[in-house]
Amino acid sequence: MSKSEKPHSKSESITEKTEANSSAESSRAAREAEELAALQAEFLRAESARRRRALLGGLAVVGGIALLVVLGVVFQDTVFRPLIEVEKGEQEVFAETNDPVCRGLIARVTEIGASYFEQESSIERGLVSTDREEVLRIGSLLENYRSRLAKAEQESADAVLRYDNSRDELDRWFAYVDTELGYLSRLASERASKLGGDSAEESAGQGGDEKLSEAAALDLQGRALLAVHESFQSFRVWHSAGLHPCGRSPEGSEKLEKEEN
Repeated sequence: MSKSEKPHSKSESITEKTEANSSAESSRAAREAEELAALQAEFLRAESARRRRALLGGLAVVGGIALLVVLGVVFQDTVFRPLIEVEKGEQEVFAETNDPVCRGLIARVTEIGASYFEQESSIERGLVSTDREEVLRIGSLLENYRSRLAKAEQESADAVLRYDNSRDELDRWFAYVDTELGYLSRLASERASKLGGDSAEESAGQGGDEKLSEAAALDLQGRALLAVHESFQSFRVWHSAGLHPCGRSPEGSEKLEKEEN
């Protein structure tokens, strides 16, 4: 090869390299364009699917509301009538059990029971306390409950009760609670006497007898506390059951008789 041909060959080599580089860049750009187009297509498909789901969900909500409206119109008699009938039934029951004296009795005994429940743990601790003043306070509290219940029992004589056996049930309840509260009051009185030294001669006997007496007192205390607690609970059941014990007020009875005549 001559010297004059060498530069020409070198120029051709550079041109070929340039063309190769341009071809590679074109291929890379083409691939990137294809990838970008694929990503755009995927995005469009995802966006289209999301819009379809949103549209279907909206249609479902609208359809559900429309269905509820249609059902409400079609079945309004069966849907709303029971509520009206229940309210009407409650009014009728109240009209049959609205004697104010009986209702007042229930409210008063319920109030006494709520107060007892609040003091129940204090009463239990106080009955075995070594503080004489505390024992005396508990004894006074128990007598207060007995006095309040006795007053409620006296007022209940004028109550109009709905059933023949309601009077007997009420009388037996008052007698039972008063007996159990009386046991607790007696235990408080005896313990206060011991703490005050009033029963020193009785305590001078054999230790075994004293332990038995103490055990008997604790046993009586536990049974009486439980009895009073359950009695107030049973009173709540007595007046909140389906067969309400109160009767029609005298004014309501007179009004009903006039309407029937």
